[in-house]
Amino acid sequence: MAPETLVPDTVKFAQGFLPDIISTDLSVKSVYAPGKVFSLPFIMSKYIALGMEIPEIIRRVTTNPARALGEEKELGSLMEGTCADIAILRVVDKPVEFVDFAGDSIHGEKLFRTEMTIREGQTAFRLVYLFIASIRSAVYSSEASRKRLGSRPQRSRIRLR
Repeated sequence: MAPETLVPDTVKFAQGFLPDIISTDLSVKSVYAPGKVFSLPFIMSKYIALGMEIPEIIRRVTTNPARALGEEKELGSLMEGTCADIAILRVVDKPVEFVDFAGDSIHGEKLFRTEMTIREGQTAFRLVYLFIASIRSAVYSSEASRKRLGSRPQRSRIRLR
């Protein structure tokens, strides 16, 4: 289809046409189109903006693709014995515009953010700065409490692994 004949996602959703599988559709054409396709969590966030419930989005990026590939016994599941490929995501409040190849845009207020990725049972990615920021926040709030209450801080040790 030529870009001028594409039907916007908002129209498809209004007509009840929902995807069975959600993917990035990263290709040579899309990878060089800044802002259109960034990552799977970014694309998942677009579906929140379109009104899809989070459990439905998760199903469309996990179990549905595994079933379509005939790999449901190994992929798309957290059952014992399957490969331990896990993405831990957080939904954060952040205004964003999603623009498709036809130039249509959808405004969203939430984004999926990857906190950790585990591949075959091993940590492949961890968003460490959030952990450090939460420790700093706890330290600052305990210092503020101490100043208000006039007490001395308790010494503790935190070990980062």
